[in-house]
Amino acid sequence: MPSQTSRARPLRAADFELLAEGGFGDPYNNRAQALAWFDEHLYVGVSRQGQGGAHKLPAGRRAGRGPGAEWQRRQRVQRGQIWRFDGLDWEPVAESPLVAERGDRAARESGYRRMVVFQGDGDEEPVLYVSTISARGSLILRSQDGYTFEPTAHQPDVPGRPWSYRALASFEGRLYAAPAGQVTDDGVQRNAAGAAVVYAASDPAGGAWVEACDPGFGDPANGTVYELSVAGDHLYAGTFNPVTGCQVWRTAGGRLPHRWTQVIADGGGRGPTNEAASSICAFAGAVFVGTGQEANQGDDGPRRPRVGGEVLRLDDDGSVSVVVGDRRRTGSRWRAAASGLGPGFGSDANGVVWEMAAHEGCLYAGTEDRVALNAALARPGGARSRTAAAGDDDREPGFDLWCTPDGVDWSPVTTVGFGSPHLFGLESMCSTPWGLFVGTVAVPVWPWTDPSASRGCEVWRGM
Repeated sequence: MPSQTSRARPLRAADFELLAEGGFGDPYNNRAQALAWFDEHLYVGVSRQGQGGAHKLPAGRRAGRGPGAEWQRRQRVQRGQIWRFDGLDWEPVAESPLVAERGDRAARESGYRRMVVFQGDGDEEPVLYVSTISARGSLILRSQDGYTFEPTAHQPDVPGRPWSYRALASFEGRLYAAPAGQVTDDGVQRNAAGAAVVYAASDPAGGAWVEACDPGFGDPANGTVYELSVAGDHLYAGTFNPVTGCQVWRTAGGRLPHRWTQVIADGGGRGPTNEAASSICAFAGAVFVGTGQEANQGDDGPRRPRVGGEVLRLDDDGSVSVVVGDRRRTGSRWRAAASGLGPGFGSDANGVVWEMAAHEGCLYAGTEDRVALNAALARPGGARSRTAAAGDDDREPGFDLWCTPDGVDWSPVTTVGFGSPHLFGLESMCSTPWGLFVGTVAVPVWPWTDPSASRGCEVWRGM
């Protein structure tokens, strides 16, 4: 893999090329949600719109006729896919199997959330582990050859039925997994899990999973462990906490369950406005944390004013500073963000810093853009319309991608989703010898929207 210090030339929009468009030929594939470099190929886990949750037609729409009939038909078969890129062409290598359900057949999983390469005690060589998204309960899959993906012999003993595993990480001979979301009789709760717990296995191919932390790290307001990331000798875990704000904890390994130390509390001093630690990345001798509010806020907690996400910096001495975001009071002084950029890189429409990755001497951060999503949610009558953040009504839709060579000075790669206004989020990145790959999230296809406005996910590469 390229080192962080091999060169520090930030990629620009002109350095990126479109490699896959139109949801790999199906606009209902709206999320290129998982990326991994495995066996000299790039793998992409694709999720179908809705991701296995409850799907209902809006009020006033009749089933069985018109565009709503086609929409409903497709919702019944939400088969997630895995694609492989060999440098020239794409190849579909896996699709969710069908399982029996109420006298019919349905997809076992609607998508693939995370991928990580790991060699456990029972693996003869490194293999690809993948977490699924499913209303039937998420699974962790294993593939030795990149074509056959089978559930591991044992799954984490998660309370309730987990909707997905949002985070996977390899650390000191163990594979770690954290569930996100919970399936209930009423549908899918997408953020809070049955318990905010990290699970670990040294032999995920055939061994058992063990809890690696106390539930919620002792705080019941931690609804989910949102992110796992390795930096130096530590494993970091970021939480979703809509009550007091996200937290970040770290461990130095050792026996299970680990002893964890809290390194960020109360949303980094911003409180519940930073409800999620949505991305964590090691860069330039520090750990950077992307934060924000989830798009479906209001379903999981009290509504708050829409504001932009932040980027926090955690140094080895334990100090936390704001790189991008609101100013903070330190003692008797107010300090502005180190970059000079306010929340959301200067736009409250960037509600979440969804993904970060280090590539060839630079750190990249991608966002969720509410303007693109709000425009698609609006429909005649206004029953589903949502208001964009104040001051961003005239902003062009499309996610942002920003870059820094030093962690302080940031510049935009794109603020309009590479010119694709239907792309409202950047949710996955992967640094490879073939460049920096970017996976995007597209506005879903709804029966009340213009089909031409929902064109499926895309995959881009910067070189």
